[in-house]
Amino acid sequence: MTASLAVLLLGIILLQVSSNVSQAGQQGLIPDVVQEYQRGRASGIKSVLEMIPAALVLAISPLLDKNQFWVVIIILMAFYLLTMLWTVLSTKEIPLTEKPPRIEGRPVLRMLMLTVLFVGVTQLALWMVKSSADWLPQDTTSLWLRVVVVGLVGLLGMAGSIFIGVYFGAQVGIGADARNQKSFIWWVVTRLMFLAAIGSTRNFTMFFVKDVLQVPNPATVTTYLTAVIFVFLLITSLLGGYLSDKMGRKKLLTAAGILASIGSLLLIFSTTIPLVMVAGAFLGLGTGTFMSANWALGTDLVPAKDAGRYLGISNLAGAGAGIVGSSIGGPLADYFNAIQPGLGYPVIFALYGGLFLLSVLLLPKIIMTKE
Repeated sequence: MTASLAVLLLGIILLQVSSNVSQAGQQGLIPDVVQEYQRGRASGIKSVLEMIPAALVLAISPLLDKNQFWVVIIILMAFYLLTMLWTVLSTKEIPLTEKPPRIEGRPVLRMLMLTVLFVGVTQLALWMVKSSADWLPQDTTSLWLRVVVVGLVGLLGMAGSIFIGVYFGAQVGIGADARNQKSFIWWVVTRLMFLAAIGSTRNFTMFFVKDVLQVPNPATVTTYLTAVIFVFLLITSLLGGYLSDKMGRKKLLTAAGILASIGSLLLIFSTTIPLVMVAGAFLGLGTGTFMSANWALGTDLVPAKDAGRYLGISNLAGAGAGIVGSSIGGPLADYFNAIQPGLGYPVIFALYGGLFLLSVLLLPKIIMTKE
């Protein structure tokens, strides 16, 4: 048993290493090979292709129920091999004319320190939330005052963790030039806010459906909701990429944040499955628009010669999103559910809606040389 777990752990580590190495090369492909006026459309296509594996999971999940693990592993290996060959053989790059500069310092050690810092900041934010809850007297504090105070501290903790994590992440990834890349840093901040909100909303929806709506088949309902989000995400990823080339990135990102926040608002007041599906439609519309327009904005901001290195930092947004959204949102949901069963989910959905809106309100911090 111990040997099997060790082999499994080794496999997971190798998978993560290979995945991140391949992503490091892919990050700079759009700015390298796509003209600026077509990057929105290219980013939309990228977003759609990134969502297709999520749909494939629904197709192969019955194999896991039948314990056909090796069949699933072979399918995954085949897809990894095919996509790698397709990318390598079909992408025409212009070779570098000079050797890239050597990375200064100890990047592995610095990244490890950054990970520890990110987790530490998130835990500090969680401590602030718990302290604010303990500070309010149990007997004399009204329920709504407790919701407002503890909820606002939670939102502040999430936003603060994101900003601090991204700021120091930029110092690690960019180095001394980070002070000249404020717009890029704000871009990563807004990206992480949106991703933390949508990822955590998706994670907690099944528990909301089970505990609050009390349907007999929450997993099936959540699968249907995922399908609804995927359909609308698919449509708006392509359309949003095209429109961002025509109308500008920020206008589309503003619309994306508003649509997603409407989805969060609908979830808060959802009492039936159809209303949950409508909320999912708004979340899908907002997320699809965001994924294409936001990545196109990132390709506009990064220096052409260092596009891969800069866009690689955006992986911090993906990695940190789960840490921030769930590690703070989960205990918050438990805290309010203990006070009143089912109350925790509307509270955290409201906080995630606040993150959607914050990602819009911070857009003016991103200064575009061209729009």
